[in-house]
Amino acid sequence: MVKLPLFELRLKTNHKNLILVKGNENEVENVPFQGSVKFSIPNDMHVKRVKLKLVGDYNVDYMQKVPGEIVPDAIIDHLCVLKAKWANLLTDSAGVMEYGDYGDRFIRMSKLEKKGKTSTPDGSRPAVLKSKSQSSVVRNQVSSLVKLPKSGVDGTPFAGQKTSFHHSFLLPKGNYNLPFSIILPANVAETVEGLRIGRIRYRLECTIERGIFDKPITLAKHVRIVRTLHPQSLNLTDSVDINNSWPGKVEYRVEMPRRGLAVGSSVPIRLVILPLAKGLKLKSLNGCIVQHSHVEHSWGRSPEYEEIIGKQDLKINPGHAEEDYWDIRTQFHLPESLSKLTQSCEPKSGAISVKHRVRISIQLSNPGGHVSELRANLPVYIYISPNSGTVTGTHLNVEPVHSNFVEDGEDTLFKHNTREQEDNNDMDREDSAPPLYQSHVFDRVYSTTTSPVGSAPTSPMPIIQLSPSQEPDSYFSITTSGSPQSVRSPSAGTPLPDVPPIYEDACDEDDGEGIELAPTYSDGSGTRSMIMRAYSAEAEGKRFKLKLGKNKHELKKEKKDDKKIKTKGN
Repeated sequence: MVKLPLFELRLKTNHKNLILVKGNENEVENVPFQGSVKFSIPNDMHVKRVKLKLVGDYNVDYMQKVPGEIVPDAIIDHLCVLKAKWANLLTDSAGVMEYGDYGDRFIRMSKLEKKGKTSTPDGSRPAVLKSKSQSSVVRNQVSSLVKLPKSGVDGTPFAGQKTSFHHSFLLPKGNYNLPFSIILPANVAETVEGLRIGRIRYRLECTIERGIFDKPITLAKHVRIVRTLHPQSLNLTDSVDINNSWPGKVEYRVEMPRRGLAVGSSVPIRLVILPLAKGLKLKSLNGCIVQHSHVEHSWGRSPEYEEIIGKQDLKINPGHAEEDYWDIRTQFHLPESLSKLTQSCEPKSGAISVKHRVRISIQLSNPGGHVSELRANLPVYIYISPNSGTVTGTHLNVEPVHSNFVEDGEDTLFKHNTREQEDNNDMDREDSAPPLYQSHVFDRVYSTTTSPVGSAPTSPMPIIQLSPSQEPDSYFSITTSGSPQSVRSPSAGTPLPDVPPIYEDACDEDDGEGIELAPTYSDGSGTRSMIMRAYSAEAEGKRFKLKLGKNKHELKKEKKDDKKIKTKGN
């Protein structure tokens, strides 16, 4: 077997051997799958074709109990969710979908392989040559159509040429870079590698076929198709909270800032516990992830499996045991390895279904000495994020002969040290998305508008900062202060330019005379004094019209009195 100095399969992506899809099938368009096959040959070589295929393996393996039997049955099934092929990269770089389009779900691998044997790599039936002389003539004609440079080719060397089953090409020694591309459907199944009962894994295989008596040169590698949340997904903004009570014992509230949790990241959790019985003490606090999963295969559907993942003790802030209520802020760390925690998914219309919830357990010590446990379950959506959290997966090698996956160490998919950062950085959200409601009060206010009149330009508006006592609490916190304080400038004696007064000050400035004017903003069309003069002129005109109407009314009344006096005199 000939060993090439260079033989690699490279994907056109920002991540190593990984295609990242942002959103589900209703949020994204078709998924491009592009790359190149790189190889180097030390001597001139006759090559029939360079084949490539992308296969999505779906393996089902679990134990199922049968009624009336002691030993459970082992359910093992080898299925295929996608198969794309490139007949010959020497003549065409575009691939063809053989299985796994929108209407396809999954099929047995054995049936797909038998189906594929009826056609040749280019989709036509094999051409039967009657003699060796005819075969050599065809080979020489095709090889002489395009004369390749001796240093190799970067691209498709024999693009657009039609070949039969027995054609071969003479490749001069050098380096070759053969591109390939295909458009995968938007509902392509994502990689599911850590689930025990079912796995979806992709392998990319390339074969360089030579003469009849020469062994082909093959190379295979494991690739991933990872789905993450769309930047405008509601799972990145919606919070999760539970407000409930244990009659006669405690009232509690549990809150997380958002429903979507990234693998390998930390999520802040807040608990407010109000004891209703005397003598209760907070003993311990722990959390875990409850994973529910099931798979479907050729014979039916598996039972629903439940698994506890990432159980850990949560830190309790000291100094709250003697108060009337316990206000606890803690952190829950999600596992980093996809072999331990599988992302929430439902690929290929429920072929695999994985759902999660976070369970918070609160242990309370009673006066009698026994311990009571309170559990709160919060539904969450766990996803793989390229921006937050460190994500690792099992490194898999593909055996070229039987196409089996062999585990060999671990791969780091994404690496971010987010445990030292706050969880509300929203790095997965779109840059143009508006801020969250609970964060808009911290926006900086800055104005660079200058006056169009020849007066001195207005200085930039200062930043209004809130003191810790003035920061508004969310509805989740227990309010212990009095009435809310109004936000003012740090220097109370310095007036802010072109800033309307607060409501209380605006009411105090009313002296009861004239027309009350509403506070105005400077929109660049005129100064505040010009607007005030305009309102004053309008008010003066209204008063003049009222006075003029009053004079007319008095003149009419005098005329009527004169007429009455003249009538009496006559």
